[in-house]
Amino acid sequence: MAYEYILTERFDAVAVITLNRPDKLNALSFPLVREVDEALTQYEADEDIKAVILTGAGDRAFSAGADIHRWPG
Repeated sequence: MAYEYILTERFDAVAVITLNRPDKLNALSFPLVREVDEALTQYEADEDIKAVILTGAGDRAFSAGADIHRWPG
């Protein structure tokens, strides 16, 4: 599945989810969180996946936390 805000890879029994908003320090927007949830749901249903690594794109931050400018509320 193609995502807009995350990248996914698989290496044998390990899945990698990369938060892909480095220009925003990978801050968590609602669409990004929804994509992470969708990917994790798919991996949970796959008995061959034994581990999931969550990482962030860029070299400045894993994630700056919630993107309050994009969060509903």
